Amino acid sequence: YIFGGDQVGKAPFSLDGSGNLLYNGQNVETGTFHDEFRYIDVGIGLDVDASGNVAPKSAFNVSTSGAVLLGTGVDGNGITNNLHNLLGDIAEKFENDDLSDIQLYSDKLNEKASDIRIQYVSIGAKSDYISFFSERLYSEKTNAAKRQSELEGINLEEAIIIFSEQELAYNACLQMGSKLLQPSLMDYLR
Repeated sequence: YIFGGDQVGKAPFSLDGSGNLLYNGQNVETGTFHDEFRYIDVGIGLDVDASGNVAPKSAFNVSTSGAVLLGTGVDGNGITNNLHNLLGDIAEKFENDDLSDIQLYSDKLNEKASDIRIQYVSIGAKSDYISFFSERLYSEKTNAAKRQSELEGINLEEAIIIFSEQELAYNACLQMGSKLLQPSLMDYLR
């Protein structure tokens, strides 16, 4: 799932019976969330520390947490930091014709839009990084195959000429030997 963080096998977002948004089973306004990492080896040497955890500098974190993207908790004014809940609160305010503190909600919406742009740029940078390493590894594979071919392979035309010369010399030696050692009738009778 996109924005599943380190839980890629299950849907990260759901709603509870009251309509509250949950991220990996925790309410986005009251839950505590940890940093989520999902590492892949991009060919720079994957290292693991003594406790079996991947060393962050040796791998690439491909996860993007939905909790970070949409936001969690509430701010000092009691306004939710979660985009889903914020849009619901704004819709509720419009339905109730309560525009008293709509500017706070508008500012929060602009802040969330900025946060999403930052995440969008981060995902784009990750994508570019993966593309760069993919192209680099393909280039290294091509160069290694070419070098291996140069070291282990043969020039087919040159090999055929050398083989033909050696075959000609071998046949000439056999003919010369058979003429020198002509069998006689006595050799057959022995």
